[in-house]
Amino acid sequence: YTPQTALGVYSPFGTFKALRPYQLIGDKSIAVHLEHNWRKTFFDMLGIYFPVAWNIELTTGVNGLRIWNSSGYLSNINSNKYYWEIYSGISGILGIININAAYNSFKNVVVRFEFSKFF
Repeated sequence: YTPQTALGVYSPFGTFKALRPYQLIGDKSIAVHLEHNWRKTFFDMLGIYFPVAWNIELTTGVNGLRIWNSSGYLSNINSNKYYWEIYSGISGILGIININAAYNSFKNVVVRFEFSKFF
């Protein structure tokens, strides 16, 4: 098992934004995804009003993962780790694009894009 991750520079909604495919492997895992969309609150605090008119929003989030391997099949892979990432981004660019910058427990900074939800 490997968690859902970004595909190159594209990160689908609900995936780990700063993790590459097969970077962590195990047969059991627990994941937590927390995201907050600030909508217009952040821009109102700064006194900037045009992003609200253009439907541009600030998003922040944190993802956590505990993955481990108790199988003899993957005994040579040491994935008995905790993984976390924090991210922030701008969503609603052109009405459909989000750009996120993420920092993870491997001390990597990664920039990814994703498509906005259409509902």
